[in-house]
Amino acid sequence: MNNKRQAVEASVQKVIETLSASNSLTWLDKLSLDLARARYLRSRRTSAPKIAVCGVNMCINAAGRVQALADIYACSYDTTMIGFLPKNSGGTLWAPLVSSKHRFRGIPITDPQVLVTHALKFVMENPFDIVHLSKPRFVNILIGVLYKLIWGSQIFMDVDDEDLGILKERQETIPLDSFFEQNQDRELRWSQLVTSDGVRVGVALWDIFDGVTVSNPALKEKYGGLILPHARSANQFQPDIVRKNSVRREFGIPLEAKVFLFFGTVRKHKGVVETARAMAKTGRKDAIFVVAGSIPDRNLTKELKAVGGKNLRLLPVQPFERIPDIVGMADAVVLLQDDSSLLAKYQLPAKLVDAMAMGLTIFVSPTPAVQDVIDAGAARAIFRNKIEQSISDYLSSPEDSKECGAAGRKLFLDQFSVEACDLKLRKFLEERRARNSKAKKTVFTRVTSVFEEIGGWEEIAKLDKCA
Repeated sequence: MNNKRQAVEASVQKVIETLSASNSLTWLDKLSLDLARARYLRSRRTSAPKIAVCGVNMCINAAGRVQALADIYACSYDTTMIGFLPKNSGGTLWAPLVSSKHRFRGIPITDPQVLVTHALKFVMENPFDIVHLSKPRFVNILIGVLYKLIWGSQIFMDVDDEDLGILKERQETIPLDSFFEQNQDRELRWSQLVTSDGVRVGVALWDIFDGVTVSNPALKEKYGGLILPHARSANQFQPDIVRKNSVRREFGIPLEAKVFLFFGTVRKHKGVVETARAMAKTGRKDAIFVVAGSIPDRNLTKELKAVGGKNLRLLPVQPFERIPDIVGMADAVVLLQDDSSLLAKYQLPAKLVDAMAMGLTIFVSPTPAVQDVIDAGAARAIFRNKIEQSISDYLSSPEDSKECGAAGRKLFLDQFSVEACDLKLRKFLEERRARNSKAKKTVFTRVTSVFEEIGGWEEIAKLDKCA
């Protein structure tokens, strides 16, 4: 503990000296920070840990994973959501989370050139004992490094997708030193690190901190760590026929209808158009496809309406806490994945967990990330060239799918609920705390060296002039 505290003190003093050299902190600021840090470290010795879950972009649906992790932590710990609010993504918290029960503190990204300054200021003003980073992107690596250096926090990395899959080209990692060799212009490099190169560099650094969590078995095979799925609360997600009928009345959906649901951000590759077309082709007036969420592409909205016809219902964006209501009014979901997509191969859709929690019949593309759910009988494999047949078969004999829904509900309670994940996470933290007591110096040295590679303290002083 003494070695750790000395290392933290030395690192923070270096920050203060460097920023003072650039006239960023007055002597009063320095004194305040010194006192605050010392007081905070003393107060935490016998206290339960304060947790922060950090997202790389809290303006978009990636924030949903931050909420899911925060839900698990909040079962046992004081938990806050933090994360970046990029100006080019709207600069505000993702709409479904505006009414979240968790506290949120944002870090605006208005100009990549002052990213380090803003991040440093945020970390100094918001101490946490444990910081769980959602997604290995460069901006999260930066936050993790700063929390490790300044507060000696325990840092965990969460990998819930194969992030390289979002890149249209160069889907491979790049070591930090190689990136800096290739990008000598200091001002330009920060802009690049906030975009695609930030993904390539960040994924290369996924394992530099104190532990790793992943969302599904496919990612565990690649990255290791503890599986924490997109968990939901078993108390909130409970099948209820009375609530089901009430929500249907609210949205004007017949009680006797067979409802297929898509809940979330609508994208072309998610198979929503194919599902709408298949539902319309059944010719069944009692078969309704409900799409609830935002559709960023106006042309996609027009296409959906054109192929879905009278079988389609479009609902506006819903708050996160209404997920149980919206999902609970449905009978089935279709989750199509792009078989050629690296992202889809490693992605566990949160909508899959929602559907299992409410005991719905699930049709999902068989990818490595969801194969265990299919094997457990909690979902049925579906293929794009047979989607119409699968939907028709279900509508003809819905009773045949009851076992699928029951298996999904059981699997949810056993493995995918917040309550089940809480136990796993607490055990994981205890094991990591014991293990890291022997390896803190090594971890700290590794993280410090990474920060030096990022550009070091000199770069912070340079960028601070732009603030």
